[in-house]
Amino acid sequence: MLDFSELTAEDARSYRNAYAAAGEPRRRWLAAELSAAGQPSALLDGPEELPALWDWYTRWFDSAGARELTLRTSQPADDPQRGTRPPWHAAEPSEYFSDDGLWLIDLVGIHWGLLAKAAIPEAEWVVYADKGPDPKRGVDVNYQRTMLAAPGVRHFDPASMVHGITVSHFLRNGPWDRYGGLPGLYVHVTRDLGA
Repeated sequence: MLDFSELTAEDARSYRNAYAAAGEPRRRWLAAELSAAGQPSALLDGPEELPALWDWYTRWFDSAGARELTLRTSQPADDPQRGTRPPWHAAEPSEYFSDDGLWLIDLVGIHWGLLAKAAIPEAEWVVYADKGPDPKRGVDVNYQRTMLAAPGVRHFDPASMVHGITVSHFLRNGPWDRYGGLPGLYVHVTRDLGA
């Protein structure tokens, strides 16, 4: 994965701005993927649709496999972070996921983040600035990552949370519903952020 702690403060802010601007193009990309899979775009209508979206996501990953998943549509031309794989991932391929699998993680993660942001009007995309000591690295593992936050409450990184559940499922035979899956995490995060 990309080492955000190695970015300059200016690069971290530029990444955040591009990530925030990529939200709607990526949501349209996810809608195109749903349509190409014969699923209704209504799965993106709001948080009440998260259980059905999560079910589609987990079934697709399980049927295709983490290393073989292939998206059916192309990244929108107006996505400011166009590329072979999501910009939060390192330049080299993942040993666990196909590039398209990484993109699906990102698409579902950013959609989930946009739903949380809509539920909490004061929430915004920020650069996580707490360097807090991490015993293994000397800085917090999230330092300079783009996260969603509301004043006075915890930060969260939607794509990382979706990635974490997906990694746990494939590498540790973890359940897809860990933490209540994406719908349960949405309830927890929006409550934590003050919705």
